[in-house]
Amino acid sequence: MRRCSSPVRTGKSWYDLTTPPSGDPDQGVPVGQLFFPPYLFRQDGERAVRPVIETAPAELSYQEHFDVTVVGDSDEIGSVVMLRSDHNTHSLTTGDRFVKMAFHQKGAARKGRLRVRGPKVPAQAIPGIYMLFVVDREGVPSVGKQLRLKLEEEDDHEEDDRHSDE
Repeated sequence: MRRCSSPVRTGKSWYDLTTPPSGDPDQGVPVGQLFFPPYLFRQDGERAVRPVIETAPAELSYQEHFDVTVVGDSDEIGSVVMLRSDHNTHSLTTGDRFVKMAFHQKGAARKGRLRVRGPKVPAQAIPGIYMLFVVDREGVPSVGKQLRLKLEEEDDHEEDDRHSDE
């Protein structure tokens, strides 16, 4: 059995049970499982309505504030988080990060705008690719949006590289 998709973006996992044991092609029947974690359901068993991130930045530097727009009322949002998954098969991974960020409603709630305070220093969140989530007050997460957290010096080096080609 092997996990085929990362649960990071959608909150769901797919497990592939179709790979037969090595050396015996007659074993196994193509089968699979979808796992839906409990936080994707309401108390009555119906599927929960997930928050939707409408707009979010693709890149972020340290000590920056940024805006996120969600569909619906922004006062329904309970937290804004970034997740970094540094997963590899068959190895130790120590780069996973969960970063909860401070935020406040920006403007009228019905407009769905949030102002989020990004990490201040690399000790809070190391540079790299993260998934940005908004989580409603019931604990239901949105589908993740990819976000690149970068050092400010990276912009300077990229600009120096462009000028050195001229």
